[in-house]
Amino acid sequence: MMLEDSKFICLKAKHKGKVIGVAIGGIMDIEDAIKYLKLSVDDVPNVMKPCKQIGIIKTIAIAQKYWGRGIASKLVEDLEGRFYGDGIHLITCVAWCHDNIENIGGIMRRYNYREQMYIENYWEKESIEKGFVCPVCGDNGCFCSAKIYTKAI
Repeated sequence: MMLEDSKFICLKAKHKGKVIGVAIGGIMDIEDAIKYLKLSVDDVPNVMKPCKQIGIIKTIAIAQKYWGRGIASKLVEDLEGRFYGDGIHLITCVAWCHDNIENIGGIMRRYNYREQMYIENYWEKESIEKGFVCPVCGDNGCFCSAKIYTKAI
């Protein structure tokens, strides 16, 4: 599920007409967000329980040549602004983790997102069932873990 039932937000950063970064997010009803995040009802963080809808940061990707120039920061700020403008007061994000590397954790911590939980082998079942190829683990299933971050806005 890529946020099919949400209100999509897709932001692009361009340089000289070329896309050099993207941010994808969406607004989901809490029930759909729990499914999307692969959480059991018992594992839902307390901060999410009173919410009817939450903002989800799905992807932030910047061309490597443009890393360290504040592009990801600007995209996060813009997503947060859009969510807030739509009446959303909680944002969540899944950070991919493998071998002490966390794809988006640095920027989440920089923007005061709080780690709510760490989940081992987060994509294992889905990757095997759907035949996803992990860039780290290969094509025999993904055994990467994930951290769930949240931020109240």
